[in-house]
Amino acid sequence: MRNSLWVACLAAVIAAPFAAGEAVGQVGRDTVLVYDREVFRYDRGGRPDPFRSLLTNEDLGIRTEDLTLLGVIFHPDPSQSVAVLARRGVDRRLRARVGERLGSVRVVGINQRSIDVVVEEFGLARRERLEISPSQERPAQ
Repeated sequence: MRNSLWVACLAAVIAAPFAAGEAVGQVGRDTVLVYDREVFRYDRGGRPDPFRSLLTNEDLGIRTEDLTLLGVIFHPDPSQSVAVLARRGVDRRLRARVGERLGSVRVVGINQRSIDVVVEEFGLARRERLEISPSQERPAQ
């Protein structure tokens, strides 16, 4: 009994649009579709834009994502080793020794083919390694 009642209700729901004489999924000829798009405008009124970062590039300093290790002048004494770095978007090369800071990046170790750095951001420190990419390598002459 329950099943037949359920089937009858389902059939009535499916047949209702056809009984009204309209085809399902078609719009009548006298119907006009209007698409409205909401437009937001921010009236500054002396206030800063809430979608712009509060930190500028100068505030952020040098980021490891922008650094490329070009080469290492290695010396068995770690204090004598020098890493040569390039910063994306800047033509000037950077030289760094163990213990030096480049913005929020501190060099903690220089190896023959890589350097270890500690990045301090928002009170947290993480360790990263920058390696010489194969495209930067040149055979010794």
